[in-house]
Amino acid sequence: MKIPAWFGAETTPPGPARGGGQTEGFVEKNLGAVTGFMKEVLESHEYSHRKGMLQAIEARARTGGIIILVVSAAFMEKILSLLVLALVAAAIMRLSQVDGPSLLKRVLPPALFTGILVIPAFFSFITPGSEIVGFTVAGYRIAMTVEGVEVGLRLLVRVSVMVSFVALLFLTTKEADLFRGLKGLSVPGFFITALFMTFRYILILLKTVEDSTLSRKSRTISRTALKGSQGWFAGRVAFLLQRSINISEEVTMAMASRGFKGKIKTLEEKNLSGRDYLWLGFTSFLFFIALGV
Repeated sequence: MKIPAWFGAETTPPGPARGGGQTEGFVEKNLGAVTGFMKEVLESHEYSHRKGMLQAIEARARTGGIIILVVSAAFMEKILSLLVLALVAAAIMRLSQVDGPSLLKRVLPPALFTGILVIPAFFSFITPGSEIVGFTVAGYRIAMTVEGVEVGLRLLVRVSVMVSFVALLFLTTKEADLFRGLKGLSVPGFFITALFMTFRYILILLKTVEDSTLSRKSRTISRTALKGSQGWFAGRVAFLLQRSINISEEVTMAMASRGFKGKIKTLEEKNLSGRDYLWLGFTSFLFFIALGV
């Protein structure tokens, strides 16, 4: 039997042509954002399984050392000292087998946000001092000062260094090890419990958003108008809020019925080794240097 020509011919779905220049729709962009976030989370799990310097350090020592480094950056006043600490962060990144782009994309957003906030500090109306360049507006002198640039750059470098250390901790530490390390450092139990719940259920809610968006996309033959997509997305936000409230109530009741008393149980702590004490000694040395500079 001869197959009709229309049956074997390639057909294109109705809607805009699939040619060049077609932009993603509102639904596709939101789906890509959710998928990208989940990909970053899974990427973090990949680094925590590598055999690097930080991964080999016990969870308590690793977390405590990173906290010491963050506090050291907060105490340092000279930009040169902060840049040296940034080189330490780069060396730790290299020894821990963390890729530079993965760390950079976690540091850039806070750094850019901080850079926008500190722009007014560059000028004389916030930080008076020696002028670099200036202009007069309606009889009022506005100038960029040496002291203002120094203050702004110091804050920007400090934030970047602190975020780098925190990002290295999260990239190289499994969730269970992070909670175990915080518990070993005598962090209050309610804080660990709240952090655990946040880590555990944010992915569940993101999976709900992804499933809803995929189901919407699979039932759509042609692209809808932007207003309709935004209205649907606003409805999904309300649904997600209600879903999160219901999940929190159900989880709380289930945990209470099983005897949960507000404390997360973790594996027994391991004894610190010489490598762990060396790491803590190195970070403590940098902290004492920070007190002097």
